[in-house]
Amino acid sequence: MGDSVINEKKSYPEINEDKDVIYMQVLCLKIREKHWKTNEDIIKIFKEFATLPDEINGIIHTRIYRSLRYDSDFIIWLSSRNPSIIRDAMDVIYSKSGHLAKSTFSMLSIYVKSPYLKNATHIEEDLKKKGLKYFVGYPMSKDPEWYLIDYETRKKIMDEHIKTAMTHPMNQGILSYTTYSFSIADQEFAVLYEVDSLYRWMKVAESLREVTARKWITKEEPILIGVNIE
Repeated sequence: MGDSVINEKKSYPEINEDKDVIYMQVLCLKIREKHWKTNEDIIKIFKEFATLPDEINGIIHTRIYRSLRYDSDFIIWLSSRNPSIIRDAMDVIYSKSGHLAKSTFSMLSIYVKSPYLKNATHIEEDLKKKGLKYFVGYPMSKDPEWYLIDYETRKKIMDEHIKTAMTHPMNQGILSYTTYSFSIADQEFAVLYEVDSLYRWMKVAESLREVTARKWITKEEPILIGVNIE
């Protein structure tokens, strides 16, 4: 009887990945000081990475930004439904720019529809469009106590957060991508935005400091800011 228990195979219900699952990778690179005299050539090389979706089957999009942070010079944001294909794209990026730059930060995450939004849209079409002027992205984690709150209470708290952002008069044309990183990266979420005005974005973010959900945020840095070079 003991052997039969040991050899008994557990059965689990089949779980299919959501068809809208998209893997996101954000890479930050810093140009080595000795190469700044060739700045125009460097920009040209990085602009070429925008064509990775044409060169690598399975890459959905790439956007290239000049970083406004002190510890990076370029930010590359790319996506795919297959994380192995993201690795292939990273190999191309490193092979073409590794002699010029070094990696300083990266975030891997997965886009899935938010449990707090009934009408979350399918984002692949947005990703394939021409990007907005600025990129804003940062890792985020929450206090463990947040996950011990019942779902209905959490939803009510997040409804306030979402309503505050969506109804703010400065929230015009801001594209938001909340992505998840539980146990695949150093953060729980990677929060990514495309905006046409950093001022409008800052005012919306300021208003969100007043919502109840802020009580459970434990990590929101580094904040990455980039200017689209396409």
